[in-house]
Amino acid sequence: LGCDEIGDDEDSNDKDGGNYYYYYYYDNSYDDQTLKDAIQSCNKYAELFDAVADVLAGLMVAGGYLFSPGFIAEVLVSERSCKLRNVLTVMGCDPLAYWVGHASADLLIFMIPTFIVWVFIWSLQLGNWTKNGGAFFWMMMAFGLEMHSFSYALSYSFKSSASAMASMPVICLGLIILPIIIVLIAVFTDGQINENKDGTDSIGIDEATGIGLILLSLCSPIGTMMASTIQLVIPHWVAKGGSGDDRGMFVIENRAPIWGMGLLSLVKTVLFALLTYWLDTKDYLPLPAAEPYATPADQLAALDDDVRAEHMVVQEEA
Repeated sequence: LGCDEIGDDEDSNDKDGGNYYYYYYYDNSYDDQTLKDAIQSCNKYAELFDAVADVLAGLMVAGGYLFSPGFIAEVLVSERSCKLRNVLTVMGCDPLAYWVGHASADLLIFMIPTFIVWVFIWSLQLGNWTKNGGAFFWMMMAFGLEMHSFSYALSYSFKSSASAMASMPVICLGLIILPIIIVLIAVFTDGQINENKDGTDSIGIDEATGIGLILLSLCSPIGTMMASTIQLVIPHWVAKGGSGDDRGMFVIENRAPIWGMGLLSLVKTVLFALLTYWLDTKDYLPLPAAEPYATPADQLAALDDDVRAEHMVVQEEA
């Protein structure tokens, strides 16, 4: 039974804080359990409609960071192109201290829009965003760390800051589109292969969605943000695993678990950070140890006796 099939007088709905509440007026021809099942069914559809809006909002939040890697890399490329990085090295700046300082400043700036997003989510009481123990907030932090380490490593691909600013958004967008194309090709190829084979299961929408989310998370930090947000805001009854009537429509909670995306993001962060440090220090040429200085014999002979004696004492102590 749908919402409009219950009641012969009137039915209405109200919206409050993003959640729909349905009120029904019905006659005695319907029992309480039938009415409860119908209301539950209608509320599920309303929750699904809210999830669609949440997915679009999540894509917009992640897409807003599309130009951030370019801004992050531009500063580093500019420092290297004007030889400032070399000057800092010659002056004795430790590489670890240099990168800790850069990362601290960049992450502090990153926290400003992140905090604003958190405030909006909590103030609007968006339940789909705050469920799962606040996993979305932890994923935003993981995304920030990955995006900055990714930008640092990729900055070594550019010789000028202008090229970094222009190319990084295109690269990030390409890394988002690439997994989608891969999944579409895989689904199409699998369908063509199994078209005339009876009893062979083809890649369904739930498998394709799960593979797409994992590949999206694997290819780029912005993809991690998009994939994790999609996984989190989709209602549990849609994404859960199981069998029969208990099985969800997409089953992405099993095929693309949020903990897996978080772990993958942390691993990529560490790899990008190690790659950045290696690229920064691989051309360092440490100075060879200086040979001990020895005063020539003719110079020693020309010294006064007391000066020569003092010199010998210093040499013995050294």
